[in-house]
Amino acid sequence: YGGSAMQETAEQAEQRRRSEGMDTTNATDTMAPTAQVGGAAGVSEASLGAYREMASAAAESGRTEILYSMLIMSVSHNIWTSSEKRRDSYGPSTLLGEEFNIDKVKTALRPFLSRLLPRILRACYDPNKQTREQMNTLWNSLTGGGEEGRTAITANFRPTMDALIEETSSKFWRARVGACGALAQIIVGRSWKEIGGGSAVLDENYDLVISKTSSERTSGGIRLLRLWRSALRALDDVRTNVRESGESLARSVRGLTIQLCNPTLDLAQESKETSQERERDSIAASATALKFLLQSGLKQQCAEAAGICISTLIGIIDIARPAILEALLSDVIYALLMAMSNLEPAAFSYLAVRQERGTSDYENLTRLRLQASQSSPLALALRKCIDLVPKSRSLKYQEAVVPENAIRKAAGITTRTAAAECVISLCHTCPQMFQTSSSNSLLKCFFEAVFQERGGKAAQDKMNSAFGSLSSLCAGNSVRQLASVACDRYKKAHGNNDDPATRQASAMVLRSIAVKASQQFAEPGISDIWCRVVLPLSFVGSRDPDTTVSSLMKEVWEDGGSSVDLGTGNDDGSTLEEKLLLSLTKECVKGLQDVSWTRRVTGAMAISDLAAKEILAPPPQGLNSNDGPGRARKRAQATRLALSSLTWLVAKTRIRWSGKSEVVKAAVELANAWMPYAESSKAKHLLGDPMLAPLSLQKENEKDLFLWDSYFEQSEDDCVDGQREDSDQGEGIEASTNIGKFDEESASAVHIGGLCRLLLSQSFPTTALYADEILPFRSGVLQSFEHLLKSLPDSSEWLFLRRSIFSFAADHSTKESPLIVARTINCFTATLWTGVSFQNNLSSDISALMLIFLRQADFVNQVAWTVREAAARAVSRLAEVTDLETLKKHQFVSMFIDVASVGMRDRKFWKVRYGGLLIVQSIVLRAGVGVNVGTSGAGDRANEKQLLLESILPHKETIQELAKKSLNDPEPKVTELATKILSVLSTWP
Repeated sequence: YGGSAMQETAEQAEQRRRSEGMDTTNATDTMAPTAQVGGAAGVSEASLGAYREMASAAAESGRTEILYSMLIMSVSHNIWTSSEKRRDSYGPSTLLGEEFNIDKVKTALRPFLSRLLPRILRACYDPNKQTREQMNTLWNSLTGGGEEGRTAITANFRPTMDALIEETSSKFWRARVGACGALAQIIVGRSWKEIGGGSAVLDENYDLVISKTSSERTSGGIRLLRLWRSALRALDDVRTNVRESGESLARSVRGLTIQLCNPTLDLAQESKETSQERERDSIAASATALKFLLQSGLKQQCAEAAGICISTLIGIIDIARPAILEALLSDVIYALLMAMSNLEPAAFSYLAVRQERGTSDYENLTRLRLQASQSSPLALALRKCIDLVPKSRSLKYQEAVVPENAIRKAAGITTRTAAAECVISLCHTCPQMFQTSSSNSLLKCFFEAVFQERGGKAAQDKMNSAFGSLSSLCAGNSVRQLASVACDRYKKAHGNNDDPATRQASAMVLRSIAVKASQQFAEPGISDIWCRVVLPLSFVGSRDPDTTVSSLMKEVWEDGGSSVDLGTGNDDGSTLEEKLLLSLTKECVKGLQDVSWTRRVTGAMAISDLAAKEILAPPPQGLNSNDGPGRARKRAQATRLALSSLTWLVAKTRIRWSGKSEVVKAAVELANAWMPYAESSKAKHLLGDPMLAPLSLQKENEKDLFLWDSYFEQSEDDCVDGQREDSDQGEGIEASTNIGKFDEESASAVHIGGLCRLLLSQSFPTTALYADEILPFRSGVLQSFEHLLKSLPDSSEWLFLRRSIFSFAADHSTKESPLIVARTINCFTATLWTGVSFQNNLSSDISALMLIFLRQADFVNQVAWTVREAAARAVSRLAEVTDLETLKKHQFVSMFIDVASVGMRDRKFWKVRYGGLLIVQSIVLRAGVGVNVGTSGAGDRANEKQLLLESILPHKETIQELAKKSLNDPEPKVTELATKILSVLSTWP
């Protein structure tokens, strides 16, 4: 059965023509081409789609006569099923005969179902609507549709599936659309056994495995891989319709894959054997799918294809057992990490390229990128995989998941930061896996990542945090080696190689070790790098001009210093600075010897801080009787080294580079701290040997800068050459003098007189370097010089300094900057000692001096109020320390009163008026309170005060008038001083 009921033979056709009265002699002419009337005339190719599909199916089955049976079963017109009279004329019984039965047709076509189903199913999802409707009718008529159709597909599933998979690669796009749609429907809910069963397919050459000819014995793993290949190709097809159908197929393949990998699906309703078989099948499916997705799926260039692969991978990770993931855990983690950047929106990279690094917008964009990646499904899957690492059976599996390759190969910041987070998490959950020698390479990897990371501050912080976590677990030798490298890079990132990013990265690395791996500081190693290199460098680096670097270095100093083991000893003191005094001093000296100006300034500032904390100073006496001379000698040794280096640097560089005033300031602070022990007797009492003192006051070494070097004698001989050399040098170039090279081992004591001469020469250069650029430096040197002069012993041994300053004030006061003139007058004031005498050359010294001060204090001749104030205070100091013989002279007292009157006439600046009133106070206090003068027991001193009072009494009314006028001054300090003066004057006769 199954022959065509509508086909007539040649004899039947001839009989029909004869009965109709047609001429049969030219019957062959009827085959000639004529105009088509009826039949397929005017019908488009798309309208014939159903017929073409059925004809192809019949031809493929080898029985072309079944085409007519399929045509009859595919008819959906109502007349075929109506009960009207017309059915008797046009129904199937009339056309096919009384014996026609649809059930018999189904039975006759059943042997051909395996070949018919792929064609019919593909046509049921044809892009043409008419074709779909006709083929769906044929499908329902042939299989019954619904559950019956599902049963028919199940009975012929593997051949049907293989044929449809082949059709997805057809050159006809309509065939590809239909095959994808049919596959998407028939694979839903299938089991591993239904698609072929068997073991997992782990062959890396997937193309060779998939391309093998399909057969009934083809394993389920190969069919699953072919499904994935068909879905991924469809998603990247050139036709939109194919891509849309491919999306449906990809979703079905994803669902099928996750279902096959799920070992717990309907586990409660299955028997023990069935559950074991299902778990075995899920292991095979999981291994096959994971291997393919990791090696091929995630590398797809099509975004939709890569997205469906990522979604499937995440789904498998969610439902797979840890035992299944364990063997592939390292590959899964690596693939997820690399996919973090591959699947990042392109808009982020577009914006990042157009933002300037280091700006706030760039940093905000970086934080947004990291937040988006950390909240993505990939990050959730990655965290689940990381949580599985501690459950691994052996350390070998745990070490294999370390994402070192992801750090080295990743081009996106999201991958690098995700890898860093993985390491941080593993350091807390599996610390034992990083305590082997193999983790040293990972430590170095993150160390370099901190320096080379340019993705923003947030990404760099992640790398640094991972490095700190690893440092707490890795071997101390590796950590100390990297800390030494970080210190070297910090030192080199100055001067011409100035690199703030490198300095900040070095500080970040050291801080991570100090904060997260503080136990490393308790292991000094052979070279004791923590106490000799890291902590001293952090102490100096805490003065870095970059506030970020300085704050990081400060944390290194505080946290690292609290963890280091320094032992106990009376000679070491109680503070960390004193325990590490020699190392700190040597590091400061290295900074001073550096070619970078910034390093020199930070070294000088560190020395200043040590002096301010009284560390580079004589130890306190009488507080601890057990100290002995060891502590004082240690401080003296460190001070000598620091002071010698500072002085050498000031003398060596003639050019005034930026920050040189800080070096001068540090040298003066050290000298002031040790000034009381500059004398041999006091130094011997403190140190046991006067030659150990960092300062010297020996009179026989007045021409020395350092003891026994005769520096100023050579300078006088080479003065002309030095001027020429200095004038030839441009700004920023160091012109070396004849001081020689500094040697730490042979550091000599500094002579006080030589240091004063050196500062004087720096303040008043012999060449015409009076540019405005060096005024701040000269002002700073003069200010430091003033502090040094105030700490000198109160004696007449520094007469040469007073004469040098006096000559400058007399010669250059009219052409020099007011700031320099004011500083110079202050320095001159500091050189005056108690009982200064002008008896040797009375008319040339004090008269000229008073005339200069009178001119400088008058606002008519001097417009700078700072100079007027300095002149008034200088006269006040002169009136305070001048010997009695000078004050007894009427003309000199008149000069003092004249200068005070000139200063007090200033109505704009109260400090000038206050300085003039100080002159009056000094004169009045020299005479004393009149009630006590002449009392019994006063002796010669009372007589001298009486003579001084008698010389000042003629000016009492003038002094009293000046004081009374000041009572109405708007400045409280002026009125207070005037009240004190009047209270003393009230006791005078």
